Amino acid sequence: MSESSKYFNLQISDFLNHHHEKFELFGLLLSIAMCLLCLALWICPTAFSADTIVSTRALLAFEFIVLHSATFMMLSKWVFVPMYFLFAYTFNMSSPDNAIMITYLVIVLNKMRYIFMKNGEELEGINVAKSIYQFFLNYFPLILMFVLLGVIGFIPELGMSQAVLKNMEVKRVGDVAHPTMMAFGFFYYLRAIYLDKKISDRFKNRKRLQDVFQHIIVIGTNKVGKKIAARLSNYLGSCILICNNPEAIIDNHNRDEFLKMTPAKWAKKYKHLQLKRPEELLEKPKLIINTAPIEEADFILNNFEKGKLEQVVILDL
Repeated sequence: MSESSKYFNLQISDFLNHHHEKFELFGLLLSIAMCLLCLALWICPTAFSADTIVSTRALLAFEFIVLHSATFMMLSKWVFVPMYFLFAYTFNMSSPDNAIMITYLVIVLNKMRYIFMKNGEELEGINVAKSIYQFFLNYFPLILMFVLLGVIGFIPELGMSQAVLKNMEVKRVGDVAHPTMMAFGFFYYLRAIYLDKKISDRFKNRKRLQDVFQHIIVIGTNKVGKKIAARLSNYLGSCILICNNPEAIIDNHNRDEFLKMTPAKWAKKYKHLQLKRPEELLEKPKLIINTAPIEEADFILNNFEKGKLEQVVILDL
């Protein structure tokens, strides 16, 4: 498969990559708009129509589906896109206008743009992580909290009194009162903005570390070397542990006293950790951490290919 056919159109890929920050900003502005809309409806519902209140409630309920979409679309994008379209169509039928369908198309197209991008896998992973964070740390706990507070009467009506809603002929939808849903929507999108920035900053910091230390090499298979290599591999997503005989590390007949498990299980646990001999390195390392005795370290370093150690930082522990 050629590079062009893999990403369908390189011009589209270049365009999306070039304007990536603008698409991210658009998603942020959408969350801000929803946050302000929920607050405005909660405080002054008479400035809007009854249909707007019902549509906004439906959008808040549909957000549950949107948060799942990024995760499930990893399995098969071309199956789940139409499937979630049907979900959107069903929710849209309960709404007096087409706000849900329009929102679905805008959100999904914005989140699914990685299909056409060269770095699509990385962006896809970030979107999935954000969706999981938003669901378990935001949507799920907040909806439970606000429903409970609404039941015991702790949610203030503000401008959404029963008399005002009755005068506007706003029908009650489900068992959750309109003020409760608007309060939930306001705090959900407010927290979503905060979490989105926090998660994005975390990924940016990790990306900076991966760029600076593209390949970290740890020399020494003693307890200290294994501990350092394991932790670095989990945090940075990659690390190479150098050994003259990598097969010996995964020998099930030798006990690993440090982690109290067989070396094979230890190596399998840290999936981002690579076990290699010096001559197997394909790219030049940027940092070498040595935990082995100096004689063993000298022997291993002498087995590196010529040019691999030029201008390399070596940290001797």
